Amino acid sequence: MGVKMFCPKCGAKNQDNNRFCLKCGNELNLAEPQPPKKSVDSDRSQVKADPSQDKNPSTILLVLGYIFALLGGLIGIAIGAYLYTKKNPDAQYHGRNIILIALVIMILGFLSSALLISNITEPSSVPVENLKAVVLNESRDNSGDLILEGEVVNIGNKDINSVTINATAFDSDGNIIATDNTISNPSIIPAGGKATFTVKFNDKNREIVRYSIIANAKLN
Repeated sequence: MGVKMFCPKCGAKNQDNNRFCLKCGNELNLAEPQPPKKSVDSDRSQVKADPSQDKNPSTILLVLGYIFALLGGLIGIAIGAYLYTKKNPDAQYHGRNIILIALVIMILGFLSSALLISNITEPSSVPVENLKAVVLNESRDNSGDLILEGEVVNIGNKDINSVTINATAFDSDGNIIATDNTISNPSIIPAGGKATFTVKFNDKNREIVRYSIIANAKLN
């Protein structure tokens, strides 16, 4: 049995091979055969992945990369470099970010360590007023050199180490004609304690008319 057709003018039923309507004589437009529609699934099955593009990076690898980057380790840089070499936009994006973060953290770590070391290795200077150098004895040796013996007193409330004595001699015109530097004995002076020192000026012509003695040190 043929497929029924309806007349677009009167709505009467007609056989699919009728050219004119049997009721009103209106000319029927025979429908042209339509090509079969392709299913969505069949179209999807024909879409092939680009063989030149790698798969998306694993979530675990990304998490580990960011963790090691924040810790400033070389492992973070290695993971970032591995991801950046992949032929995948997401992998390259995360790889670049991981490398940058790791480098920034490492640079900040080096700067912080250098600052900390400098603070540890450079003790604070002791004010000169906390050290009092006093000459107790003046004498000359057989060659005529002037020898000064004295002591340094720590009048501060902290121990002091590496105490040095800087001595300068002047002539009658105020010109410097001799200098000497020495370390106190002992070099560490406790709070309220004292140490001895000896300095020597070359003064065979006996030109020295005055001198200055300055004690310097650093906090212990």
